[in-house]
Amino acid sequence: MTSRRRRPIKREQGKLRDARLFLIVSEGSDPEQSYFELFDTSPRRQFLFIGPRKDRSAPPHLGRRLREEKKKLDWQPGDVCAFVLDKDRWPDKTLSRLAQEAVDNDAILALSHPCFEYWILLHFSGEADIPVDRKALKSMVRSRRDQMSTRNFEKTLIENVHHAMDRAEALDVDLDARWPTTCGSRVYRLMRRMLMIQPVEKMKSEYALKAR
Repeated sequence: MTSRRRRPIKREQGKLRDARLFLIVSEGSDPEQSYFELFDTSPRRQFLFIGPRKDRSAPPHLGRRLREEKKKLDWQPGDVCAFVLDKDRWPDKTLSRLAQEAVDNDAILALSHPCFEYWILLHFSGEADIPVDRKALKSMVRSRRDQMSTRNFEKTLIENVHHAMDRAEALDVDLDARWPTTCGSRVYRLMRRMLMIQPVEKMKSEYALKAR
């Protein structure tokens, strides 16, 4: 998937002067970018998705990218930044540095354990039905996509996002931990911030109109 061309950040949208910017710095570009683009539907919520550079997806690079991008932007109170990454291949020492970057930058550490596909599958299944192996997770997501049309797959992600958030939050039993120590995902924390601005019910109707 090619990177989205950056668009200007427009703070004023008619009478809406409270547009919020969501800066997402991710170690992966697929399925992460295509997922978040589904929710890029409101003039009050503007996205800037920063995917990985070649050979520079390690957590220390994510922290550097976030600092670089924030300097370029008209950052305002209420804007939200987040790191999106997987736990599976990073040692705790490496993640600890990024966790501190998140604290220093008031960023959400939206880490999935073991990978982002676990978050995707929470939209479809209870946690008991979800495998814990990265390869099996990716295979199950592909299988879901193959069984459904693209439109129905995306529609299900939008319609079930609250279920996914509730399931992920229920799994997040150690709130003092800097990231999930067992299978789970803290993407729900980022999504709750997003959906405070535009309720998912309105997104469903907009998606249905767009698909006609």
